[in-house]
Amino acid sequence: MLLDNVQFSKRGFQHRTQYSTKSGNKYLSLPVKSKGVQCENTKIKDILIADEKKIKKHYTTLCHRYSKTPGWPLIKDKIDHIYSEKHKTLVEINQALLDLTLTCYQVSTPVIRASELKVEGNKSELILSILKNVNANIYLSGNGARRYMDHSLFADANITIRYQKFEHPQYDQNLNTSFSPACFALEWFLLDPMKSVKHFKNVSSDEY
Repeated sequence: MLLDNVQFSKRGFQHRTQYSTKSGNKYLSLPVKSKGVQCENTKIKDILIADEKKIKKHYTTLCHRYSKTPGWPLIKDKIDHIYSEKHKTLVEINQALLDLTLTCYQVSTPVIRASELKVEGNKSELILSILKNVNANIYLSGNGARRYMDHSLFADANITIRYQKFEHPQYDQNLNTSFSPACFALEWFLLDPMKSVKHFKNVSSDEY
């Protein structure tokens, strides 16, 4: 599920990510029109790309950092295609990159935009409305949601909540420095495509 019907956060990660460098992680941001979006409660789906030329700088950064990695030749053409397309909204390019990531890790689960569903509410109510809309009976959630999840609502709807017990995998970032976590998901695939996919596919339900 691509949760694009909630408020955009200028300090969040809807338009930026991190990548590893010798001097630590750095931000890689997509240029968006963000003036006044917080006070106007602008939804992620309505965020527009600000400058297509700056998107090419995004691509150039990826080339400089990863063009000599084992995984780059495997997806170079797809990355080229994504960054050469004219994207009007943030969601368009985000979904394209998400689809590429899922393909690389051999995940065939379809991605649905929440804005395309007839859902309503906030926080727990919104999640529950989405789950009902797609006839789900189990919800896998990040641990951060424990702060606001209303478990009674899900219990009344016969929907089970499972919290992910995430342990960040470590891999060789080819920098001769200590490992820097929290980089974008495709980084591991680019650096070690075979091992990253094998690890991803071997994750069992016991880790949830």
